[in-house]
Amino acid sequence: MSERDSVHKEIEKLQDEVQEMRKKMSLAENRTKHSEEEVSKLNCLDLCRKQVTKPEEHDFPITS
Repeated sequence: MSERDSVHKEIEKLQDEVQEMRKKMSLAENRTKHSEEEVSKLNCLDLCRKQVTKPEEHDFPITS
């Protein structure tokens, strides 16, 4: 095998590694985005729960 062929094989190998790494990065980014959305939802739910459990802190009277 010539040096040129060896270089081309190495380039192909590196391109494959880059492609695999991009796939992994994309999956990680998607997981991170999903996690951030879940945290946001949980924060919103927690805020709502706090407002419901402490009605005396509201600026408006609650009548039953």
